[in-house]
Amino acid sequence: MKSEDLARRAEELSTELAEMPAKMEQARQELFNLRFRLATRQLEDTSQVSKARKQVARLKTALSALQREQAWIEIVRREREG
Repeated sequence: MKSEDLARRAEELSTELAEMPAKMEQARQELFNLRFRLATRQLEDTSQVSKARKQVARLKTALSALQREQAWIEIVRREREG
């Protein structure tokens, strides 16, 4: 990758990583609400709980991938500087 490509991708990653905590909190809150409704017998479609759990897992996986990519970009930058 060229230096400007690395810089652009690093900026994109920074933006995505900044948005991720809000997405995670929203997904966890949704899961909490579904579990609460399940416990109080107000939830008709119980498959929503497993779907919400999987969504939280997907977000965690995406966060991990973004962090790994950001670390890789930082390593490449340091190698080019030094």
